Amino acid sequence: LSKKEKTDVIINRRVALLKGYFFSHWKVDLWPHFYNHDAENGRWMYFSEMQEGLDEDGQYYIAAKKHWLSFYFEDEPEFESKKEIILKVKDQIVKIGKGIMLIQKEAKNSNTSKKILIAPANWPKL
Repeated sequence: LSKKEKTDVIINRRVALLKGYFFSHWKVDLWPHFYNHDAENGRWMYFSEMQEGLDEDGQYYIAAKKHWLSFYFEDEPEFESKKEIILKVKDQIVKIGKGIMLIQKEAKNSNTSKKILIAPANWPKL
């Protein structure tokens, strides 16, 4: 609008958009009543649950923090076996003491993937 045109702006509704994912514990199949089933979601587990919780034939990649809200990668990530990723996560959790995001390929030769948040034993610190 030009300086000559004066227009009042009327706001009849305010909304907030929060980009993120809803994570549920990997053993829980029930979602809360307020959960939007069309929204992105993931699973979380403690490090000590990885042996039982990860798929035996799964292929995994540790996502850098900057990729936690996106599936975009500059280069094609190198996915690793369950055994290899457990060793890497163990090393990183000891060093940083914070959660780690895994990306799991849904199936071999698939472009779809899911997110799994691995939490240290002392999480959450309340």
